[in-house]
Amino acid sequence: MYKPSYGYFIILIFLVLGVTACSLSDINTYNNGKTATAKVKQESTGYYPDKRTDKAKNVVSAGPKPLQDEDFTISYRSHKIDKNTDIKELIHKWGYSEGFEANNRGYCSGNGTYRRWSLSYPNYNDPEIDFIVLSKIELEGEDLVDGESYLVSVSLDSPKFKTKRGLKIGDTLGKVLQLYGQPSIITNESLLYSKNGLHLRILWDTKTEKVDNISIEYNMEKSIKQQRSADYVDEDAQPDPDLEPYTIQREQSFTT
Repeated sequence: MYKPSYGYFIILIFLVLGVTACSLSDINTYNNGKTATAKVKQESTGYYPDKRTDKAKNVVSAGPKPLQDEDFTISYRSHKIDKNTDIKELIHKWGYSEGFEANNRGYCSGNGTYRRWSLSYPNYNDPEIDFIVLSKIELEGEDLVDGESYLVSVSLDSPKFKTKRGLKIGDTLGKVLQLYGQPSIITNESLLYSKNGLHLRILWDTKTEKVDNISIEYNMEKSIKQQRSADYVDEDAQPDPDLEPYTIQREQSFTT
């Protein structure tokens, strides 16, 4: 009967060890492959919280371009709206919208010299844009009329319209920071970006962190100083000694 030699057993042992080593190597390679695949998948889907945070930091730290006067302009009905917009030209072009008379001709507040009012389109019940105007009250015959008027601010109330940099109602707070960077003033519900007396004010929902309203202020400081009413009074403003008290009467008529 044939008996295997010791050399045979040694060779057999080496073969077994080799197969085991190959198997372990394949398992390690497979596991590493799964890990690498999962990592790529996570990175591509933005699953990694750390990577997502880093990306957000990079976006903000990239630094948007400095504000320009053009950033405070918008387009409505193919008309450019800016600090030089002639409000009476808009009225001549588009007229007064539905609900103007029913809403006391857009009245917001006033005193004996000026009245602040809104011009809303396409209507006053469901506006997509509001123009806030300050008009000097003048007497025409027996009627009080709007004399010299200028645009104080414009408010965007619909996601149909975007700012010059592409921001709209419903966008996230993150997008605001990405487009505009660090605000001039920040509160719990608003961000303010300012340049040369122009202000971009963004109101946001603290729960959803999404934009609720966008307004651009063109002549806010000027209107506050001129109006001097109880609702809009500048800390340094002094009452005009020659200004008689004036109260808006119910259903007061104003015409332009």
